[in-house]
Amino acid sequence: MSCCSRLRHPPGRSAFRPVAIAPPPPAAEPASQSLRYLGKHPLALKGPASRKLYRMGPGQRVVAVDPVDVAALLRSGLFEPA
Repeated sequence: MSCCSRLRHPPGRSAFRPVAIAPPPPAAEPASQSLRYLGKHPLALKGPASRKLYRMGPGQRVVAVDPVDVAALLRSGLFEPA
């Protein structure tokens, strides 16, 4: 008695076909925008929209900021585009 798969497929042919599987796209990291801190004293604040913590001061004037926080931080007058 022969196997069912041998009856359906001629010798040398497989019932399985190779399938190319593409790797998943890399996770997109949100782009950030650089802002320059204009203040003279160290400052730590949470982004109004993202709630991320930003720290800046005399040694760290340029900060990478989440795009959702940029407009509010620029309106504060303490930052300018870097």
